[in-house]
Amino acid sequence: RQSAPDTAAQSRSSLGQADREQPGKMQQQQQRNYDSVRAFAAIGGDGASGTARILGSGCAGVTELFLFHPTDTIAKRLMSNTKTVYVGGDMKATMANANQVIFRDAA
Repeated sequence: RQSAPDTAAQSRSSLGQADREQPGKMQQQQQRNYDSVRAFAAIGGDGASGTARILGSGCAGVTELFLFHPTDTIAKRLMSNTKTVYVGGDMKATMANANQVIFRDAA
């Protein structure tokens, strides 16, 4: 009977040997992906890539300004608030409290 470390070492060496003998599906997929990227670059992919970078960074900036920043600011103001915002049964008072917390000096 073999000890556990010897068995594990043999299984690792046999797996490595099988991978070297015949490329696996993962390696074939990686090669196809690499070939696709090379084909894209050959048909003028570099110009489209520059446009994509500009549009992508523009979309990221707009999303930051109009979605993430306000949401983050409201969340931080609500977390740092010490007053009670919710008034049970009185929606008008609850909204007034929320407006004071969210908009601070502007409310």
